[in-house]
Amino acid sequence: MSQLLLYSSDKNSGNALYRLLNKHNFDLILLQKTQELVERIRFGQADVVVLDLNSIGCLYSELSNFFEMAEDIPVVILTPYDLCAQEIQNIPQNELCYFMSKPISTKQLEELLTKLLH
Repeated sequence: MSQLLLYSSDKNSGNALYRLLNKHNFDLILLQKTQELVERIRFGQADVVVLDLNSIGCLYSELSNFFEMAEDIPVVILTPYDLCAQEIQNIPQNELCYFMSKPISTKQLEELLTKLLH
């Protein structure tokens, strides 16, 4: 089964998203520290990554390191609903990034993850 890493710095948001995706039999690992995410990527332990971003600014430098290592891994970025286009352009990313603005459609997220994992 393909490995899906779910990163959320917010414990409640991460747990809710984990429970939602776990209902659909995705092989999930929930991470709350960017260092854990970077380590998993470094050791090839991800087929797809979901980044649940609640506050962007504090993560730029840490995400830059992540995207350097994850250049061949699809990344789904869940952005805060009030994030403007300029801020989205400033988010470090790779060529396999997919952006979804909150509130997200769980059906669309499921479909995208299923497509990326198969």
